[in-house]
Amino acid sequence: MRACLIPDFKYLVVRRRIPELKRSHLVYINGEMRRLGGDFHNTDNIARYPNGSKGWYGHCDTPDAMLRYLSSEYDAVYIDEMSTFDGETVLKLASCARVPEGSGRTALLRGGTNKLGPGAAFVRKYFEDKDVSPEEDPDYNPDDWGIINHKFTDNKKIDQAQYRARLSSQGAQTRKAWLDNEWVIEGAYFEDFQPTRDGEPWHVIDEMPQFQGQSFLSQPWLNIYRAIDWGYNPDPAVCLWFAVLPNGRTIAFKEMTWKSTNAADVARQIKAASQGMRIVATACDPTMCIQDGKGAFSIGDIFEQNGVQLEPSKNKRDVYGEALHFALNTLIDEKPKLQILSKQGAYGCPNLIRTFPMQLVDPRDPNKLADGEDHWICAASYHFMSQAPASRPTDNPSIPRYLMPQWQSSLYARILASRA
Repeated sequence: MRACLIPDFKYLVVRRRIPELKRSHLVYINGEMRRLGGDFHNTDNIARYPNGSKGWYGHCDTPDAMLRYLSSEYDAVYIDEMSTFDGETVLKLASCARVPEGSGRTALLRGGTNKLGPGAAFVRKYFEDKDVSPEEDPDYNPDDWGIINHKFTDNKKIDQAQYRARLSSQGAQTRKAWLDNEWVIEGAYFEDFQPTRDGEPWHVIDEMPQFQGQSFLSQPWLNIYRAIDWGYNPDPAVCLWFAVLPNGRTIAFKEMTWKSTNAADVARQIKAASQGMRIVATACDPTMCIQDGKGAFSIGDIFEQNGVQLEPSKNKRDVYGEALHFALNTLIDEKPKLQILSKQGAYGCPNLIRTFPMQLVDPRDPNKLADGEDHWICAASYHFMSQAPASRPTDNPSIPRYLMPQWQSSLYARILASRA
């Protein structure tokens, strides 16, 4: 319609591979173009309109194929099955959508997709969640991006019972994406992460559990643990706060993130954000405690000089996964050992919740996490690879055990053991 209405309009329709395009958009194009007064060149895959408009139909499955488009400009770029493309490819194709100054036109990027595929996380991040930081994309404007969601039940022309029966034999991921309209990250590492189960909160909760009618966070004896994954730029520094309840269930209830912030400032802000909490220990990225020769002190030294004592964890991506799978699947009083508080004022861990389903399996080793946006996940794993005893409502020492003199710490440990 745009090509017919706007003279000299240029558009590109691209799919991963050309045979798939020929079985979909190009099936009827010869007859359609004749009825519109134009023609379609079957070798070059170009549609020509009587008013000078043109449409290019192509594929983009290799870097060389990508280069074919980058030197051209189109009024509109349409990406079919967008989730089959990685995010970098989508953004490069989007850069081809540009119009001359003063034309009165707006360059467009459009796409259709199921919620399944290697690019599903990118599509969700840019188009639906709109959770793109200036550091990731300085030109990103959330008002320019949007999504229209449809379920298969919106299509009144198909036999829905037959369609559902046909898809019932597909894998769980395909059924979730095609039937239930849920985002599914292909090759997801944490398929066992379930924000809800049977319509009830499961790994994600909306409010903090209570003790005697009050939030656990108001109890002075509650054991609070922190975990830190260090980064500066482009990777961020991340700190998570965990509350370990008397039954051993762990609630991730607070997170903070920094970019391009020096270690001393991060440490001071962590200390300030922990005021009033009974901090027992802080697990950290072990590389923080390595002296790299760039300064007189390691990152860990700087943290400790500014009031944040650290306990180095392990840095193994297969162990990360084991620790978190255990926490996700271990039941305590019919609830998972790990639960995450959604955003509630100053509390909540939205980035931890957001990035859990985005983690992928390392294609070289199925036991390992692939590299990616995993900073909150790594911090969580540092905590679950450490020992974090449950809180004891009746025991309330005036200072954390790790700050006690050795004789006092040993005495306190013996008292606890005698009461166990």
